[in-house]
Amino acid sequence: MSDTPLHGISAQTLMRDSSFVMKEHHCHSFFELIYIENGSCRFLINDAIHDMHAGDFILIPPYVLHYTSFPFGTCRLTILFFSREDMGDRIVSYLPGSADFLTESRIFQVPDAHRDHIALAISQMVQELRIHDDRTSEMMRLLLQATLLQCSRICNFLMDTPEQIHTTDRQIIQAAQFICDHYMNPITSADIARAAGFSPNYLSRQF
Repeated sequence: MSDTPLHGISAQTLMRDSSFVMKEHHCHSFFELIYIENGSCRFLINDAIHDMHAGDFILIPPYVLHYTSFPFGTCRLTILFFSREDMGDRIVSYLPGSADFLTESRIFQVPDAHRDHIALAISQMVQELRIHDDRTSEMMRLLLQATLLQCSRICNFLMDTPEQIHTTDRQIIQAAQFICDHYMNPITSADIARAAGFSPNYLSRQF
């Protein structure tokens, strides 16, 4: 476990590749939100493996053991550290499941059309820490809340993807998510294909 105290919201952008080896599994006493800007990486969280790609967020709650590796080559990612209080109750209410959203690790994906906007918001947080004046603490809180609010509006939240599906293919995950979300409704292979961006023939080959 990491015992490093958190002094306000923190943000850091990192470049990693397959030569980087994390020493051990670890956890924090605060939230960790990672955004993959370019490339891919792999997270081991408890006993589940998650392959993350450009445009993906992963939220890791306090005291959840995790480990990151970079088997796919170069990856650029930004990590945000913050407390529950930094998010604010109003912002949390917009997230899927409200406060329940914060009880376990969550993955959410930024649509291609919105990645530039999210990348700008993330970079503003990193730049604000360099300014580091008497307004920085409040600016960081506002930027974090604005980013979470925007994510609640535009992101694809993978809330119930079956744990047995381990894949690096985002569209397969989207198809599985659609099935989970609509299993009580009459759905066709064409519906699933449309949700994932496949043709029905290609979908049948993938599953």
